Amino acid sequence: MQGYDVVLFLHLVAVLAAFFLSGALHTSEYLMQGATTMAEVRRLIRPAKLAPLFAPIVIALFALGIALLGMSHKAYDAGDPFVWTGMVVLVLLLLDGPLVMARYGKRLETLVEATPDGSVPDAVRAQATSTVPWAVGHANTFAALAVVLNMTAKPSTTYCVLIVVVGTAIGAALGSALSKR
Repeated sequence: MQGYDVVLFLHLVAVLAAFFLSGALHTSEYLMQGATTMAEVRRLIRPAKLAPLFAPIVIALFALGIALLGMSHKAYDAGDPFVWTGMVVLVLLLLDGPLVMARYGKRLETLVEATPDGSVPDAVRAQATSTVPWAVGHANTFAALAVVLNMTAKPSTTYCVLIVVVGTAIGAALGSALSKR
């Protein structure tokens, strides 16, 4: 096994960690929609405390990706469409985590802490099913899937951009639709 193989393995582990965490958070928010008591909401909101792990995972993906480029013996570089579109998506994920997702998550957490036990009040349900975090969260997941497709298929610039844009739009539309169920 060579250094490149180890770095590639670590890069793939980081991708899997991101998708595992994303799946846990999406499942939690989906189940929260059906919660009938605040006790259920409090239990279902617990995985959200793991959301800050996205930042080091995204940074690891970026660093390991750069290392892979350096080890690729000039086969690939940052100008390749599958590389720079992946970098753009990672930067956007790093930005919208604290700027969008964390704000909504903190509002929900504060509201849940302030709400007494009993049935789920409308204010908590409205915050838990707010369209923006659902749309952005699913858009993030689908943008990451689009990057994985670009990394494996290595299409032209036009297709790389199109795959990311369409994937992100599908994720946003799916998240928006699921928030209203």
